[in-house]
Amino acid sequence: MKKRYYKAINQFKIHTSGRDFKVFLVFFAVSFFFWGLIKMSKLYTQTLSYVVSYINAPVELMVDELPDVKLELVTTASGFRFVSYIIGNKNIELSFSKLRKFNDGSYYLLPQDQITFIKNQFSSDVNLSHSSLDTLFFDFSKKVSKKIPVELNCDIKLSPSYKYKNKLKLLPDSVVITGRKLDVEKVISIKTDSLIIDDVFNSDEFIVTLVNPAEDLLVLSGKNISVDVQVERYTQSGVDVQIELKNVPKGYLLRVFPAKAKVVFNTGLTHYNDITQHSFKVVADYNLIKNTESNFIKLDVGVISDEAEFIRVEPSDVEFLLRKIDNAVN
Repeated sequence: MKKRYYKAINQFKIHTSGRDFKVFLVFFAVSFFFWGLIKMSKLYTQTLSYVVSYINAPVELMVDELPDVKLELVTTASGFRFVSYIIGNKNIELSFSKLRKFNDGSYYLLPQDQITFIKNQFSSDVNLSHSSLDTLFFDFSKKVSKKIPVELNCDIKLSPSYKYKNKLKLLPDSVVITGRKLDVEKVISIKTDSLIIDDVFNSDEFIVTLVNPAEDLLVLSGKNISVDVQVERYTQSGVDVQIELKNVPKGYLLRVFPAKAKVVFNTGLTHYNDITQHSFKVVADYNLIKNTESNFIKLDVGVISDEAEFIRVEPSDVEFLLRKIDNAVN
């Protein structure tokens, strides 16, 4: 048995190694090629399935969910075209420009209304006939817009001896969000990404990204805002301020010792000369001691100027003298 097997193998090698067999193979390959060309050039009709995508969505409407469907079309084309469609990405676009509306407010598309538009997506040598889909239904919501303040998420640390020259300025400080009414009403502010800066000693402008709380549902009028950070070196100083007396009962005379107090404060160098005794208000309130036996009144300091940062008052409380006026009118 083995001898017959090896004999057959040897005979095959002898015949296939000859020149005539190689010529035969060449002619066979050429014949097969031309046969394939003839077959692929013929027209064939077959039902093909195409994935549907959508274009020209209505600007004023927002679709809640697009139906994931396939469109089956009877397709007549050459074998070459069929191969390209089968191997390639078989997609068909439907346009919302043909969108129709029911009386109840729902929307629908008829693929048959767009047969010309569909045919234009294919080569002129391809013929298409009826669709397997009758009606496509859509759930649209009317878009609404609302202006929302921006909330800065930041951690900015200034260098020693520096303070803010002005408040942080957001440009813009609000954005317009657009979406379904239900989703828009839930949003009260739009936050930013974290802005973390250390050792700031120069004024600068920083760009931060806005965080969309629902990217699939809401559209923001912008993606970024700028944060204007103005800083300046500050200095510490003090000014003597006359102590004001408050709530002194009628018929009594209240005196405090000393009559003035020193207010210690920080201020930027550009505003140093603007800070005077009139930038503060130091008050001794009788109501703080009327039910006590203390001989001292604690001072209360109010800062009138936005350019001054109160640190302390010296002294923090003052001695007082209260006496009845003899000639007081009852």
